[in-house]
Amino acid sequence: MKPKLLILFTIIVLLPLGLLLWLGLRLVDYEQQNTRQKFQELLLAQLVDVDETIGRLIEQRETNIINTTQSLELSSLSLRQSSRRNPVIRQFFVLTGNGRLRFPDPQGQLSDNEWAFLQRTRDILTEGNLVRRDPADVPQQQMRQAIQQQSPTLVRNRGQAYVQQAESVYTQALSTAPTSQGWRHWYHGNGDNLIFWQKTADRSIVGAELDPVRLLADVIAILPQTDPVEDIPLTGRTVLADSMNRPLYQWGRYEPSSEEQAPLTQLGLSHPLSGWSLKAYLPPKQIQSGVFSGTINVVGGFVVLCLAVIGLATYFYRESTREIRDADQRVTFVNQVSHELKTPLTNIRLYAELLQQNPSATEEKEKKHLDIIVNESQRLSRLIGNILNFGRQQHSQLTIHPIRGIIDESIRTILDHFNEAFKTNGIDITFRGHAPADVRFDHDALEQILGNLINNIEKYAAEGGAMTIVSRQTNDETRITVRDNGSGIPTAHREKIFEPFHRISNKLTDGVAGAGIGLALARDLARLHGGDLILLETRKGAAFELKIETSPARAVQEPPLQGT
Repeated sequence: MKPKLLILFTIIVLLPLGLLLWLGLRLVDYEQQNTRQKFQELLLAQLVDVDETIGRLIEQRETNIINTTQSLELSSLSLRQSSRRNPVIRQFFVLTGNGRLRFPDPQGQLSDNEWAFLQRTRDILTEGNLVRRDPADVPQQQMRQAIQQQSPTLVRNRGQAYVQQAESVYTQALSTAPTSQGWRHWYHGNGDNLIFWQKTADRSIVGAELDPVRLLADVIAILPQTDPVEDIPLTGRTVLADSMNRPLYQWGRYEPSSEEQAPLTQLGLSHPLSGWSLKAYLPPKQIQSGVFSGTINVVGGFVVLCLAVIGLATYFYRESTREIRDADQRVTFVNQVSHELKTPLTNIRLYAELLQQNPSATEEKEKKHLDIIVNESQRLSRLIGNILNFGRQQHSQLTIHPIRGIIDESIRTILDHFNEAFKTNGIDITFRGHAPADVRFDHDALEQILGNLINNIEKYAAEGGAMTIVSRQTNDETRITVRDNGSGIPTAHREKIFEPFHRISNKLTDGVAGAGIGLALARDLARLHGGDLILLETRKGAAFELKIETSPARAVQEPPLQGT
């Protein structure tokens, strides 16, 4: 490849393809991240739904405690009896306005449950530890109402934006968070514990500790089944974990492997169960399937772009080299034609000068010289006819003019023109004519077609020493086969030999000359005759079959001659 074409190819093809490859890799990476993020958002939306469901259960517990304490006489007997009757409450308590624990009274008689309660809460049952100004003190219902008022669309869409908005609302709610009631969460023993408290009119604090076993059972009851019967879009695994990251409950058909430590996404529950968390796992195959689907789209688009660039580069390359190819063909054509015309002109001049300068030559020598001059003149006429007809064909002006005649007689006339040349080259001619009918055809076109085929045998297949021509005729068609015993035509050139300017070898030093237009012109003339010229399969040498339409002469009314 020439340096300029190499530079052009690099600019038009390699640089854009390199850029497209880089962009394609970036797009694939982006698609992988985007697909993973979409799965995370879908799972996070599911986790937000679960968090809201658990939050509504906590709100019910809050309402239950408020209603229960408002209807009670805050006496030891009444509080003990209410604790036994209410299955969701493990222990009531009352703090006086100055922070002293009035019930259960540490100085009085305590049941085992009350004593255990004091042991669990000894570090938190003071006003300073129990009542803290913390965003988590904002009740669940107030928090959800604030989010709904700020952005209703976030509540519908869920996902990461919902969680971020909720955190922002928590911070804003701190300035207006009520100090009259709230939740207190702490970890003790082997599990999480919850207390709800509220202040009374005399500034006392009344509260209740939830039964953690009952709370966990109620939470599990409102969550999906461990192995759901119905098919769900994301067949993964969701785990509810406590403050120590121990699984409390899980559902979903997928079983994460021991190596799969990190979940695809997770969410901490809302206050007061902020120590608990939801973790979502998804099978890697399902994620890869989504990534693969997206990657296919990216790769498909990349392939289309690459094909477009290659097609554009091919177009520009062909256009940029068209003039070079045309110029090369013109130069080659002129060189080959000049070389081909030189030989017959030289022979005509040589033998004409011999006749002129040798008056004492015998009649036999004169006849021989004249035969050579005639043959070379005929050869020159064929070359000039080829060039002229090729020029007409290039301008779509090539036509035929059928007249009455006999195919076999025309073939014999054509062969007479080559007798002397074939004798000189030692080529035997065999003609078997089976086309004696009077038909309509263009004698000049037939002469040019067969002349090109026979001339090629003279130049390229003389070593075979033989040529056979066979004609066959039907009602409206004539077939002529021209066969030689030469070296044949290589397979790679069997179709290309009919292209203009194509020669098996373009070297002028090969010993034969040719412009490369003879067979192309012969095929065009055959097709103008309603037929074709094809190369037949042969074991030895080459064989061409000419087919032309030859309607019977009697079927067409000849125009009357002028003057009759």
